[in-house]
Amino acid sequence: MQGATPIENAICHMIHILSPASTVDHRINCKASPAIIDTNNNKIQIERVLIVDLTCEHGSGIQSIYYESNQVFYISIHDDNHQAELNYHECGKNDGLGYTMNIPLSSIDSIDDSDYITIINELVLPITRAFKPELIVVCVDFHVQTLTPLCYAWIIEQLSMISNSKVVVALDGNLASVSSRVTYVQTVLSVLIGKLSSINNDKWKNNINIHGDVRQKIDLVRQEHKKFWPCFT
Repeated sequence: MQGATPIENAICHMIHILSPASTVDHRINCKASPAIIDTNNNKIQIERVLIVDLTCEHGSGIQSIYYESNQVFYISIHDDNHQAELNYHECGKNDGLGYTMNIPLSSIDSIDDSDYITIINELVLPITRAFKPELIVVCVDFHVQTLTPLCYAWIIEQLSMISNSKVVVALDGNLASVSSRVTYVQTVLSVLIGKLSSINNDKWKNNINIHGDVRQKIDLVRQEHKKFWPCFT
C-alpha cells in the first residue's frame, strides 16, 4: 500500500477471507484462470499461485474451485475427522492433476511443532520450490492448540524465502474466534514486517521426533505425488 507504514502494510497482509467451503457448491467443476491482483489501478498477471491451508478443516470449497487448474496449487493440512476414506489420493484432475495435495491427520489434536515442521520440510517446501509460485497465500485460523506462535512464524518465514514469491497471510473463518489468539497474530505480524526471525532458532535444528501417524501420512502423500513431481523421487 503506497505511503503506508510497515505496520499498516503488515495489517494488509492479514486479510480476513470468508471460507469458500461455506459459499461454494462442492460440485463446481471449473478450470481457474490466472489470478489477477489490482494494485494502484494496475492489473498484474499472476500465473502461479500456491495456497497453503493450515486450518483444521479441509477446504473442500477451495479445492473444488481449483481442482482442474495447473496454475493454482492447493495444499491442505487438516483433521481427517476419523474418516475411513482418507483424501490424500485426491491430487487434482485433468490439467490440475498433481496440483492438489491433501495431508489428512488423525492426530491433529495432539500434534506439535515438530510434526508441522517435518511436514513443511518434507512436503510443502519441496513442492513450493518445484512449482515456483509468484504468490503464496497462507490460510490460518490458529485453532491447532498444540502449535506455538513461533511455529506459525517459522512456516511463514520459510515460505517468504522462496525466490520471487510474495506471501499473503489470510485469517480464514470467524474473526471472533481469533481474538483469543492475539499472541499468534502479533507473532505472525512481527515476521511479516521483519521484526522477528525464527529461522535460526535452535529448536528447529534439533533432531526432532514426530508422531507415527504423521510419518505415515507424509510417506503416503510423497508416494502419491512422486508420480507428478521429481522432487519426491
